[in-house]
Amino acid sequence: MGCRLSKKTKIPQKNKIKQITINDFNIKKKIGVGKFGSVYLVEKKDIKKEFAMKILNKKKLIQESQVNHANLENKILSNLNHPFVVKLECSFQTNNDLFLIMQYISGGELYHQMNFIDFFSEDQIRLISAEIILALEYIHSKGIIYRDLKPENVLLDNSGHIYLIDFGFAKEKNSKSNTFCGTIEYMAPEMLLGKEQGFQIDFWSLGCLIYELIHKTPPFYSDNQDNIFKKILKGKFSFSSPASNELKSLIENLLIIDPDKRLSFSENYQKNIKNHPFFEGLDWNKVYHKKYQSQIKPFNEENDLDIDISFPNQIFKDEKNLQNDLQNDFLLFPEFSYSINDNNFQNSLSN
Repeated sequence: MGCRLSKKTKIPQKNKIKQITINDFNIKKKIGVGKFGSVYLVEKKDIKKEFAMKILNKKKLIQESQVNHANLENKILSNLNHPFVVKLECSFQTNNDLFLIMQYISGGELYHQMNFIDFFSEDQIRLISAEIILALEYIHSKGIIYRDLKPENVLLDNSGHIYLIDFGFAKEKNSKSNTFCGTIEYMAPEMLLGKEQGFQIDFWSLGCLIYELIHKTPPFYSDNQDNIFKKILKGKFSFSSPASNELKSLIENLLIIDPDKRLSFSENYQKNIKNHPFFEGLDWNKVYHKKYQSQIKPFNEENDLDIDISFPNQIFKDEKNLQNDLQNDFLLFPEFSYSINDNNFQNSLSN
């Protein structure tokens, strides 16, 4: 027998959240291209705010056995919240593509700035390095190895502060995968040799990046891939541009073949990178709160990457009823179940 509610009985109404689709965005221009998809500058229609939309093609991910990496990237970004790590606002999927809606960082890649800046002062190098170090410290505290630190994955905002992006090759420390991945010029010897991968891999890449800020090329660069491997495994490099003894020492202690001897976040005072003489006098709390003014004024070249005007229509036309159009591919990407990670973003979707 059913139970009739009295006239005075009120059923609490839950705040319904509208499911987001790409129809909620205006695509403005293409700002990045990768192996599995592209990144677009978009504007969310209702709040008139810009975001970066990363679109990954499912078919390509499946063909290249990158399903787990895509799911892990979304999972990792969903759980990170740090001043120097790009923020994931929302993620979802369609029949053909995965979507990551992220904070838009307008200053461009550190890699591009290196092409326009003739010389980085040691003060500039110090602040860039310190901000990256704090980002890595946070990421490592979450049990995550980044595995793809390079100038292309470091963005600058309009004030010259850094943000790490692209966690497609990141891995959880406790996972058993020793995948050969990343960018060759920045790979640590232990990765090339198929050995166990620990947090020390990221410190090797940091050493390569800092070296490149001085010389404009990585320390083990060659036009031949095999030569790069050989140079990395030998671990020998030289300084051809001026650098202080402290800066040279920092790089030398990051680019040590034995990962256990590298600078890191060790409890040993001498081995802790934050205690290295190059950072003497630096207030790490001020770095975290961006109290140091960056001396870099990002050069943001307006470069629309030949956006195909037909592209938005190709995706938008298939988004009329996402809930009732599930296919098997959706089950391959459970981490891309509809999710929102920002209150302001979420409030704008409330009915």
